[in-house]
Amino acid sequence: PEVYYRLGISIDHAKERFTAVKVKDFHHYAEICAGIVRHYNKGWANGYHWNIKYWEIWNEPEAKNMWAGTWEEFLEFFVIVINVPARPDNAFINQAIDEHIQKQSEQ
Repeated sequence: PEVYYRLGISIDHAKERFTAVKVKDFHHYAEICAGIVRHYNKGWANGYHWNIKYWEIWNEPEAKNMWAGTWEEFLEFFVIVINVPARPDNAFINQAIDEHIQKQSEQ
């Protein structure tokens, strides 16, 4: 079986938001994501060589208990993350974007 790694937060089911946030610095977050990929796939920082192919950027950004910003802000964030120069092996993929586009086309 393939590993599917989500770079994001845990779902927030509480009445008060604790984890559903909008990232403050998109570029910094993108560098962190690239470092995580390097750690798990390239052995960086005492890491591994697991060759994970599937990386999700956030999860369900259209859900208010997952992303506190607007859809447009998420798209800006997503574009920055997938285009970070330090990203190894074109690693990023996002099921959430595909699902959202599919839902929009069905309406």
